[in-house]
Amino acid sequence: MLSTLLQKFRGGNSHALFGQVAFMAANLLVFILLLKRLPQEQVGVWGIFMTLMAIVDGIRQGLLQSGLTRQIILSPEREKSLVGTALLIHFAIIVLASLGFYLSSDFLATFWKMPELATLLRQSWKALLTLGTLQGLAALAFAKGQSKNYLIQNLVYFVLLILALGFGISFWVIDLEFLLNIQLLALVPVVIWVIGWGRISVSKPNLKDARELLDYGKFIAGTNLFSLLFQKADLLMIGYFLDPVAVGLFHFATRLLQYIELPLTALGQSIYPKITASYRSGMLTQLKSEYSRSVQLLFALIIPGLLLMLIMHRPLILVMSTEEFLKSVPVLFILAIGTLAKPLGRVSGMTLDAIGHPKVNFLLLLMSVVVNVVFNFILIQKIGLMGAALATSISVILTVIIGQWKVSKYLQFKPFAVVWADLKTNLKLV
Repeated sequence: MLSTLLQKFRGGNSHALFGQVAFMAANLLVFILLLKRLPQEQVGVWGIFMTLMAIVDGIRQGLLQSGLTRQIILSPEREKSLVGTALLIHFAIIVLASLGFYLSSDFLATFWKMPELATLLRQSWKALLTLGTLQGLAALAFAKGQSKNYLIQNLVYFVLLILALGFGISFWVIDLEFLLNIQLLALVPVVIWVIGWGRISVSKPNLKDARELLDYGKFIAGTNLFSLLFQKADLLMIGYFLDPVAVGLFHFATRLLQYIELPLTALGQSIYPKITASYRSGMLTQLKSEYSRSVQLLFALIIPGLLLMLIMHRPLILVMSTEEFLKSVPVLFILAIGTLAKPLGRVSGMTLDAIGHPKVNFLLLLMSVVVNVVFNFILIQKIGLMGAALATSISVILTVIIGQWKVSKYLQFKPFAVVWADLKTNLKLV
């Protein structure tokens, strides 16, 4: 079993994982600075702000990245036109979203009872440009089979962010605006490196390409939107029903788990093209094998992190933050239950997209969002933060179960049974 997983991990998967490690490590530095130097209330404000940024970027990713990857794989000769068109759509989304946040900043700050949120929202273009550009360059690298470039660009961003933070801490006041500026500053050399070394080639945007990208991406964008709402509904509703301190505690717990779930995000970028290629081969056996190996690999990479977190949670929290955040431990443990089911859910969702059923994935997540919001609405008001964690974990598990059934309906095999059978075979070989 170990040799099989290591073989699966080599090459593009290792580049994807370590590239994501570099990206998440950069974000972790910013997050630790936030936890150590700013009050809990501001951690809550940052949590709501970054949640809104993640939702917009999730829509942008859905509209562009899967479709761009698919079209470049199918028609590599059209790469320049496709990239040029995708860049135009990319910047259009950032401009429109930034304008929307600027105009609604006071309303949203009032809604969540966070006056400082308005200041951040008026500068949302900085966060959207940083996050969107890094994710867009990552998608392009994987579409072209250049996972090593993804690793390099994230390492460059990580090193530059360390330098920028070291310089900035010495000369500027540490506040939420500083965190935005420092991330944007670290992005600039990455873009210069990508352009200067010819890692990206573009030509004039094409209307036909735009239609293809948007037509394919519309349901994936919807899926991403509802997936993020599914993940973030708890935080947004805590902000409305409770207070910024509660948001800060919950945001800390979810961010800690996000680092443990890193393989789900990192390897998803390399798993999706492989599942797509397996499906296009027309061989069901190959698709089943790719599906099973992907799920097993994700489980093998997140379970050690979860165990470490459960055993070492107190020193881990104190290293990252302060004693005030130890109050998040019960929430962390309940959310960890839902995390255990996520490898199955992530691969099922990518499979539905890859086999040409993004609408099914979209409708599945729409239903899940409704369930999650209802559970959160009831349980947050009854038992506070614990209710939000419980609602989220229950919703994740229900979604995964239904997702398995949907995959079996379209591909004539039972995903969990295939994974379990392969796992037993691998265990016998150990």
